[in-house]
Amino acid sequence: MPERADPPSSRVFVTQLLDSLRAVPLPPQDAADSTRTITASNTLTRAPESVRKLLLALHVLFPNEVLPALDLLDRRLVTRLRVQRCPPNLSDDAEHTIYYVRSAQTRSSRFTTTHETQTSYQVRLEAWNCSCPAFAFSAFPPISTSKTSTIPATISVPDTLPTSPSSTQEWSFGGLSLDTSMGTGDASTTSPLPPVCKHLLACVLVDRCAPLFGAFVEERVVDVEEACGWAAGWGD
Repeated sequence: MPERADPPSSRVFVTQLLDSLRAVPLPPQDAADSTRTITASNTLTRAPESVRKLLLALHVLFPNEVLPALDLLDRRLVTRLRVQRCPPNLSDDAEHTIYYVRSAQTRSSRFTTTHETQTSYQVRLEAWNCSCPAFAFSAFPPISTSKTSTIPATISVPDTLPTSPSSTQEWSFGGLSLDTSMGTGDASTTSPLPPVCKHLLACVLVDRCAPLFGAFVEERVVDVEEACGWAAGWGD
């Protein structure tokens, strides 16, 4: 009997899922719809059925992040900074792209509910990191004290780690984050999903599925000094 091929890892599966989502051609926009404000909802309404099925599969994998991520895009809360060096170097453009996502938390009172969007979180796709607390909890989940003494956690470290992204390197969901395995101590037996939050997933959809969600990001070209100001919390 021929040997059965091993199923792809979770990281590879999500990468292929996003690549398929990006490759689906969208129908042309009607002239009547061109004057309306583009939102995530009406973009998905005119999307073919295959797009909805792929998004449903993504929702099954990330049930707590997909809908909040789409809500962030719908509210135009994602900003992409392209840091331009002096003199500018177009070949380094992809290396110096930083995302900032404003908070969509709500404040309720007896009479009204308002959305507070003053806090911004920094997202870096290559390093696979978000500065929000939810990502920290996802990256470092609590471990039962009864298991820590008997169940080791192993980290699968490749022989060579890329020091910086390159144009020839294929993108992978999870960026430069390492694969971890818990439960058996054998990294080959499990393939957990990389940590994720709604801010990070929203930026992934913008970056990897531009035909669908590229219009929902605010683009800015900044110099190094202005990028430092954003990192210090002085952005818009």
